[in-house]
Amino acid sequence: MTAILEDLRRLDAARKRGDISHSVYEEAKGRLLGQVEDVQIVAEAPNTANRAHDRSEQDRPGQEANNQGLWSLLLVGLLGAGIMTFVLAQLIGDLTIAVTLVVTVFAAILVKAAKRLEH
Repeated sequence: MTAILEDLRRLDAARKRGDISHSVYEEAKGRLLGQVEDVQIVAEAPNTANRAHDRSEQDRPGQEANNQGLWSLLLVGLLGAGIMTFVLAQLIGDLTIAVTLVVTVFAAILVKAAKRLEH
């Protein structure tokens, strides 16, 4: 393939210099490109698709347990935020400021957790 590309470049350079005419250039280019074999793209092998399907079926029971852990973690987080808001509102005396502070703290915790997951 590289040799054909080099020949095409040489033909192009010769045409630009005026060594060969446009018709001779087109004819030689057609002959060179005729030498290139057609490429066939083969689809993914069916065995790998079946293996991926089998793996996804095996992951489903663990995925349900993972979802259960996610819901319990969400419930604990919301309960913790509620308790923190109530306690902070009692200490400060203003519910709006308490909610703002609690949301800010939980946002910082989420950002820290997301950065840890990236690494």
